[in-house]
Amino acid sequence: YLLGLYDKAFGRLVLNRSKIVIEVNDWIANALGYQKEEMIDKKFDSFILQAEKTKFDENFKQILKNIEVSDSYQFLRKDGNATKLTVNMYLNDQDKKNIRIYIIVRP
Repeated sequence: YLLGLYDKAFGRLVLNRSKIVIEVNDWIANALGYQKEEMIDKKFDSFILQAEKTKFDENFKQILKNIEVSDSYQFLRKDGNATKLTVNMYLNDQDKKNIRIYIIVRP
């Protein structure tokens, strides 16, 4: 129930170690103009502007060191327009073989 409420208020993406989107909620898919299925199995950086990719790569290195990162990115909508969104990113490494990077997105 609480996750359902949370998913209506914020975007949520889950990445694997290779920066591939493995899970996405309706909020972020709608905000970017995609169907959820269109975002799965794509590299996360395909949803941010080219100019943001170096910053994301640096942040990703911090996340893999289990350092939570808060930042903002210019996300690329499906229609080609950009939208600035704030993110909190953190590592879930309880399963050492299948680590997950959670990205919580808000306006």
